[in-house]
Amino acid sequence: RTRNQVATKEVQPLRSDLARLAKQYVVEHSPSMGSQQKDHAKSFCAVVLYPFEPKLPVEPAERFVKLSVGQLVEVTHETRNGWYFGYLLSDPHHAGYLPKSHVVSFSGFCQMQKMYYSDQADKF
Repeated sequence: RTRNQVATKEVQPLRSDLARLAKQYVVEHSPSMGSQQKDHAKSFCAVVLYPFEPKLPVEPAERFVKLSVGQLVEVTHETRNGWYFGYLLSDPHHAGYLPKSHVVSFSGFCQMQKMYYSDQADKF
């Protein structure tokens, strides 16, 4: 097989994963979330990279969002102490804090995927 054939086969899963995430975002993202999207111009969609489980009693669980890898989050604003405030697109009524280090913007995620798959294709 040529290098181009290998690169094409490697990119196919990337395209389908990104297409699935993009479709999920478009379908689940509703602009009618009311007060949770007051400042929609600054909000953005993010992908969860690492799980996060709020620990009691140090953190009141209702003020934090439990995260699982691969979930989509709408970040409504950023705090000054390393946290975002937002909600899971699958549960928009439960808003809370989530660690900035555990998520990446959807566009950043797409760029990371492109870089990863282009590096993998170069190895062949």
